[in-house]
This record gives sequence, C-alpha cells and structure tokens, in this order.
Amino acid sequence: MSAFFFYEPAPSQLYTLTLHDALQIQRGGCTGLSVSRLGVGMSEIGYYLSRDETARAAAVLNLALDNGMNFLDTAACYDLAEEFIGRTVSHRRAEFV
Repeated sequence: MSAFFFYEPAPSQLYTLTLHDALQIQRGGCTGLSVSRLGVGMSEIGYYLSRDETARAAAVLNLALDNGMNFLDTAACYDLAEEFIGRTVSHRRAEFV
C-alpha cells in the first residue's frame, strides 16, 4: 500500500496517509459536491509545456481520474490550465469538479 509522508517522521512518530485515505470522498460545504480529499494542483500545468511535458501531464491527469481523484485545482492566474484540462480530459467531464 502506498503512503505519503507530510514531514520527516521520527521513527516513533510515524504518521502516514495511505492512498486509500487520501482518495476518500467528502461532501463539500453548502454545495454538496462530492470531492476527493486529495486533488491535482494545476498551476504548473497552466504554462507552456514541451510536447513531452504535455504528454506526461496528460498521463498524470488521467491516472488521477482513473484512481478516483476528482478535485482539479484551477484558477484564472494559472494561465492555460483550464484549456489544457479541456483538451485532455473534457470527455471525462462528469468525473471531476
């Protein structure tokens, strides 16, 4: 089972967040949207990428969606991130918020 470490733990204080825990779904506030606890930050993807970087970013985005991650963090200041999402996974629109 995969685990993510939030800090360098002392051997006696090992805290891990398993992939299963990270991908749990929670209802969001007043909206009632179901959102994964772990999301994909799109800030670095929103800038000009090489062809290889674009292919890797698309693979990461699809892998995240394939594994139940449905929160994609975008903002207007992320430049081309929303266009990238549209080009890459618009056919999967029902799977993410």
